[in-house]
Amino acid sequence: MLKESTRPTLFKILYILLFSLAVFSFVNCSDDDLVGDWTELSDLDGNEWTKIISIEGSKRKDAVAFVVDGLGYVCTGIANGSYEDDFWAYDPQAGNWVKKRDIYNVSDNEYDDDYTNIIGTNKVAFSVNGKGYVATGGLSSTGTAVWEYNPETDLWTQKTSLEATSRLDAVGFTIGDIGYIATGKDGSAEDDDFDDLWGFKPGATQVDLNKIIVVDNSSSMLIVNN
Repeated sequence: MLKESTRPTLFKILYILLFSLAVFSFVNCSDDDLVGDWTELSDLDGNEWTKIISIEGSKRKDAVAFVVDGLGYVCTGIANGSYEDDFWAYDPQAGNWVKKRDIYNVSDNEYDDDYTNIIGTNKVAFSVNGKGYVATGGLSSTGTAVWEYNPETDLWTQKTSLEATSRLDAVGFTIGDIGYIATGKDGSAEDDDFDDLWGFKPGATQVDLNKIIVVDNSSSMLIVNN
């Protein structure tokens, strides 16, 4: 039995893991089976799942999700051949979805003029130090682009691209203040899987980590060597 003092932290960890897990259904459904329903683990002791309000945007597959300050964010993906450009945040306390600014150049304002390659499929997402990141993948293609989302401004900024082979179907995760991108493939053959691991340290000027080399000093991509 867990002590009460440990439960909020554990629930937060579970929420982060399970929110990302929910997008697993987006990634693994068939072309004709788009998903828009959501559930959450509502009782840690009883292992009970509860259906929550569905995302208000279109059903989709191949989307990504990340968590920042207790809110779960969902974006990208495809539905019936159309790449989705809407962006949603789920507030588990209020139990509702909030629409954020679109992730494509759809407005008459200048802020989204450079939003050319956030949309797409087979991307990865992670969060570091209060900001979200969406990387790699593309318009049913490989990619190296890395975009940073600032929840305070509801704006995206393109950062240093992944300085490795362009890829899709990679995985992303965070440890401490470094986001990691690993595996994936280049989409050209069945045996094209990658086995490299890269770390992203926003705003790094230098690092002191075993076997990690700073490649770029502004929003650095870091390669982990053997």
